[in-house]
Amino acid sequence: MEERHHAELDRQDAFRHAKRRSDPKHAIRLGCADAGLVTQFIRPPDPDAETEEALADASLRAAAAWSDGLRQTGMRLVPQHTLGDTRIPANLNQVAFHLVERRLDGTTGKQQFTPIAVLIRPGAKCVLGKSADMREWVPYPELLKSLTGRVEGRRNNAEQSGLVAAFVKKTLAQLRSTPTLVLAHAQDVRKRWPWLRNDGLERDRLGLDGGPVQRIGLYGKRLRVVRIADGSRDETAQCWAEAEELSPALEGQQRGGIAMGLWRPGVPGDSDRVFYSTTGKSGSQPNLTNDDAKLTPHTNASGNNAYRPTANAWNPHLLELTVACLQPGDDAEAWAAFVHQQRFSEDYRAGREGLALPLILHLARLADDYALPHEIEEAVDPTEPQAEAAPDDTLSGQLAFDFDLDDADDDE
Repeated sequence: MEERHHAELDRQDAFRHAKRRSDPKHAIRLGCADAGLVTQFIRPPDPDAETEEALADASLRAAAAWSDGLRQTGMRLVPQHTLGDTRIPANLNQVAFHLVERRLDGTTGKQQFTPIAVLIRPGAKCVLGKSADMREWVPYPELLKSLTGRVEGRRNNAEQSGLVAAFVKKTLAQLRSTPTLVLAHAQDVRKRWPWLRNDGLERDRLGLDGGPVQRIGLYGKRLRVVRIADGSRDETAQCWAEAEELSPALEGQQRGGIAMGLWRPGVPGDSDRVFYSTTGKSGSQPNLTNDDAKLTPHTNASGNNAYRPTANAWNPHLLELTVACLQPGDDAEAWAAFVHQQRFSEDYRAGREGLALPLILHLARLADDYALPHEIEEAVDPTEPQAEAAPDDTLSGQLAFDFDLDDADDDE
C-alpha cells in the first residue's frame, strides 16, 4: 500500500498579509512533483458556517478529494456501457486529446504549450497518458509530473497547429490495429485543430495539417471520432424539461424541471449525428428546488416563499455530442449513448451525478493543474532509460494537503 502524508496550512486569508502574498499551492505541487509525488488539496470546513452545514459541505469535499486523489494515481472505475458488443466493439480504447497551456501573462509568468493524450485501455492496470515529446504511453501520474517545470519556446499559431497534427497522427497510427474511440473537446482543441470547428467537420472524413479532409478509413478501419462541445462561451444552452406534476391541485400548470438523459434535437432537417447529454440535479444542492429564485422575490406553486438570495446553485448545461466519424454499419445513436454513459463513474460520488465531461476528457482536462512552468533544465522524457537512483533518493507514496482553495470545483 502506498504511503500518504498529510499537512494543514493556514487558511486563505493568512496569505493576504503584506509579507505573505503568495498562495503556496503551486510551490508545493512543484516540489512534490520533483520528488516523484502527486498532490491533492482540500478546503477544510468554514469555521464561520453553521455546524450542520459545514459538516455536510466537508463530507462532500472529502469524498471528492479522495476520488480526485485516486484519479491522480491513474485509478478510476471506468463506466461500463449497456449497449452490448454488437453495437460497441469489445476491448475498445478511449483516447482524449487536450492542450495543456500557460500564458506569459498568467500566474506563472511563463509560457507552456503541451499537447497531451490520455488513454483508457482495456486490461491496463491504470489510466495511461503521453505528451507530444514522449515515445510511449506512461502511467497517468507520470504524465502529470512531467508537465511541471516545462518552459516552452514561443511558437506561432502555425507551428502549434503543426505540432498538434503530427501528435494526433502519430497517436492514431499507434492504435490503428485496435478499436479506438477518439474524444475531443471542441472549445479546447479546435483552435489548433481547425477540423473540429463547425465549418470544418465533414461526416466520416478527418482533417489534419490544414489540408483536405480524408476518409476516416485511411486513418484506420476501427477508428471513431466524437466531438464534445459544452456551455463555454454560451455555445450550448442551459437545459430544462417540463416537470411531471403529481398534485391534483396543480394540474395543468406548466413548471420547469431538470431532466437527465440523452436527447436528439427533434427539429426537421437536423443531422442524425448530433445529440445532447444532460445530467440531473447536483448532490451538493439537496435542499434547493427548481422554483428557488436568487435575484427577485418569488413564491413556488404551493404558495411558499422561494426567495433564496444567499443560496449558491447552478443549472446544468446541454453537452453537445457530434458523432463525426464512424465506420460502415455503425449506429450513431449507440455511440452517442456510449459517450453519455461515460459521464457516470461509480467512484465519483457513488455515480449518482454526472461529470461535466465524459471520464476520459475529465481526466485530460485536470492535467492542467500540473502545468506549472519555471526555469529549470529541460524536461526529462519518462519513457527514456534513466540512471538508477541511489537508495537514499528513493521516495514513494502520495502526499495530500488540506488547504483553502479558490478553485474548489476541480471535480465538476
